[in-house]
Amino acid sequence: MQAHYPPHYVINQFRPAAKDAPLRQRLVARQLERIDSLKVRRVLAACPLDSQARVLDVGCNLGSFLAALRDSTGCSVAGLEPALTPAKYAREHFHLDVREACLDDVAGSFAPASFDLITLWHVAEHLWTPRRELQIVRSLLKPGGTLIVEVPNFDDPLRHLFGSSWAYIDVPRHLVHFTPLTLRKFLEDAGFAVATLECTGTFRPYSVTISSLFTLFGLGYEPDLEKSAYAATCIRYATWPLFALEGLLGMRGLLTAVATA
Repeated sequence: MQAHYPPHYVINQFRPAAKDAPLRQRLVARQLERIDSLKVRRVLAACPLDSQARVLDVGCNLGSFLAALRDSTGCSVAGLEPALTPAKYAREHFHLDVREACLDDVAGSFAPASFDLITLWHVAEHLWTPRRELQIVRSLLKPGGTLIVEVPNFDDPLRHLFGSSWAYIDVPRHLVHFTPLTLRKFLEDAGFAVATLECTGTFRPYSVTISSLFTLFGLGYEPDLEKSAYAATCIRYATWPLFALEGLLGMRGLLTAVATA
């Protein structure tokens, strides 16, 4: 499966940037900062944290979200990331406890019921055995602990419109898709009580409509985020009314569930 996650895979390209970095790098970094900010706000709305809390982010990538959460709340954080390069980046640049592994690999190395919050941001759709992974997550949460899961919404009206060209199909990386009904069932079958389930999410840098149109018409695009930073920024601002409309109509293709163990 690692062959399907090359260095130019979009989520692997987001990087923080220094204030004096080239503009292209800062534009890409700004997208990462926006996503991380939305994640922190989502977490604090669902699960207020303090310096005594422990948080695990499964599939943490570079660890920028964990670093932002740690710096804003003082909580203790840990991450899991199967890819070597982002895991190493998280340890060296953010000084985080990030293990280069999947949940199944390290389930026994964490004490049961030891985390107050576990997050899976766009991870569940990549899992071969999501039921098994959710059971592991539940075993690691303290009684009453919080789980936040964000995934693409397969029931999104734009998916029905675009079919296989919908932006979040993403075969072969996305192995399973969720609707509000199936996500709720997955969580409840694993022993969670679903507190909220909303058709929204934090990963929304682009219009789903525009991204799907590119796929539908086979339009080429520059996979390097830095090289395409200027064009992408222009498209984003030019299509912001469409982006805003997608949000108002619940058509951003995302689902976010907050559940308790």
